[in-house]
Amino acid sequence: MGREPVDAVLAVMNAVFLAFVVSTMFNVGLQTTWEQLSAVLANLRWLLGAVLASLVAVPLIGWGLAEAFPLEGATFVALVIVASSPGAPFAVSLTGIAKGDLISGAATMAILAVIGSVTAPLTVGLILGGNDVAAAGGGSIDVGELVLSIVLLQIVPFITGMAIRAWAPAIADAWAPPAKKVSSVTFGLVMLAIVVGGMQQVIDLIGSWIIIAGFVAGITWFAAGALLAPSPQRTRATGGILAANRNAGPVLVIATASFAEVEGVIPAIITVLIVQLVTQVVLASWLGRRKEEVEATA
Repeated sequence: MGREPVDAVLAVMNAVFLAFVVSTMFNVGLQTTWEQLSAVLANLRWLLGAVLASLVAVPLIGWGLAEAFPLEGATFVALVIVASSPGAPFAVSLTGIAKGDLISGAATMAILAVIGSVTAPLTVGLILGGNDVAAAGGGSIDVGELVLSIVLLQIVPFITGMAIRAWAPAIADAWAPPAKKVSSVTFGLVMLAIVVGGMQQVIDLIGSWIIIAGFVAGITWFAAGALLAPSPQRTRATGGILAANRNAGPVLVIATASFAEVEGVIPAIITVLIVQLVTQVVLASWLGRRKEEVEATA
């Protein structure tokens, strides 16, 4: 395949991903009132648990697993970078699949995404250290650009949807179904593109410990988020999903800016992200079915 067709495919995939992020946050905003958001922000127990899980517990667990498993070079770096980047847009869709607290999940995800765009490169630098990640401490990574992109793609659609809900509820009711449809369709397309597009990288790493380490990481990260979240079970499921899903945007920026010369780091990152995605989709689906069964027997 020539360069131009490849560029065209990548452009389409990028457009679909942007449509997924924007439509997901816009849809959640259309269903969220200012009173509901204020209640989330006022719930300090929830916010503290989410922040500790995503910004402290998950990076430390990722580091610990990278040390515990026989990971070296690119695979070690990949797991640490992925663990350091919270605030994945996928978490909102997966929270819906798991029948979790969608409003708390979306609002908290947006907060974590903004904070994580600043802390991710710093966390990577603190864990890995040394000259190889000196740029991750700030030099070659434009933190301002990361924050701006997250604000434009996640915060602005979310706030816009909330504003429409507050000032024109009839319009919000009319726009919510098509926005949800776009979010659902693009979510499926993005999942398909990630799995199909990155399958060769996974195949190349079959037999490597990174696949097992990625799976174990996904389960333990979910457990950390669930344990640090307050009851009830619906809230704990939301906390687990938020913690386990990591933001691919800052991950790829850090990798290309600071580890371009580390051979195999990008394929290893893609492998971890695919393993994470598949693990979390299965887990969210199981939680959703379990909740439906409980409600049916209640």
